[in-house]
Amino acid sequence: MKLPVRLLIASLLSFAATALPAAAQIVASSNFDDPAAGLWHIDVTSGDRTLLSTDWGQSVAVDHVGGRVLFARGYELLSWNYGGGLNSASVLGTVRSAGGSPIFLTGLAYGGGRLYGATTDRRVWEISTSTLSAGATPVVNFIGFVWGLSYDSATGLFHVAEEVGTAPYRIDIHAVDLNGGGAPSFVRRLTSWQGANACVYGGIAYAMGPYGVWISRHDLVSGVEDEKALRAPWGVGYADCGSEYAPGLVPPSGVAVFCEPSTQASSVSPHPIGVPSASAGSGFALRHVRVYGGARVQPHFSFSGRSPSPLPAGYRCLNPPVFRLPPAVLPGNANVAFDWEVDFNAVIANGVHPALVAGQTVWFQASLRAPIYGPSFVFPPAVEFTILP
Repeated sequence: MKLPVRLLIASLLSFAATALPAAAQIVASSNFDDPAAGLWHIDVTSGDRTLLSTDWGQSVAVDHVGGRVLFARGYELLSWNYGGGLNSASVLGTVRSAGGSPIFLTGLAYGGGRLYGATTDRRVWEISTSTLSAGATPVVNFIGFVWGLSYDSATGLFHVAEEVGTAPYRIDIHAVDLNGGGAPSFVRRLTSWQGANACVYGGIAYAMGPYGVWISRHDLVSGVEDEKALRAPWGVGYADCGSEYAPGLVPPSGVAVFCEPSTQASSVSPHPIGVPSASAGSGFALRHVRVYGGARVQPHFSFSGRSPSPLPAGYRCLNPPVFRLPPAVLPGNANVAFDWEVDFNAVIANGVHPALVAGQTVWFQASLRAPIYGPSFVFPPAVEFTILP
């Protein structure tokens, strides 16, 4: 059974934008020890990943009427307002039981104006958002740890994700009417995906597994499962999730990570840091984490959009014409993984291309070549951004 410390990795909540159907978007949060830590927006149709906030939590919920995202980091409850900046989350305080003991939250869900949290003692608590006091509900004594909660506004039911068995863990999904009372009802076991967690809306569950770079999709009615439905924004750490949909939370327009990686480069994750600017001269790093030592990295960029047809050797995601930046060769060998980055604001300042000006949208992708990746170039995911003044 996992220790509580391994909870501090990733959570999942779901929301819909004004112009998209209800199951179109999710937000994922990865842990502090992942290079891609933060709250990420994921479009489940296109697969695009966009960073919302550099703050993170292991469980997340949406107070849609209040226009905020609530998320838990251990014993603490935090809040991020709709439309807030990357560093705008605030700490509300420590969640405590009626006796004053702090409660370690492993899952979080908000529905019908009420907030609920799952804890390591295998029970569900109702949490006051004003006092942060938690009272136990009758939902207790799950066999395995409850790593997440989610609320389905279409049915008014909450869903509990319970970890069962031994490694590789599986996930049992239970439905329960927390607001109206009643016992949990077993829905389905997610058999093709090992635990930790899953979130549910409209009969579809999205699950995250341990140390995985994929988010799987499960149809709870038909039983159809896709183990690699969505590429996660992170690549290390343990994945836990809870989810809710927020129809009024419009997707952000910012730096987006898109496209699937080559199979051999599936562990490499782009992590954009900073803001693309025509005048700053520095401060927008396109960092790629977990690149094997000895690899030759060739950066490319394009002004012509995304490629509709990946190459046989991987997913070359840029439409031609494609422009190259100077390559880099990482030190060491395949026994060591490195972070590689290029500061694209410095590229702009150096006058590499006259079209790199404010208002220009750029599509960027690196290619990697090393014996461990095979005989050909491989491609990690790509990045899309628009240069600001």
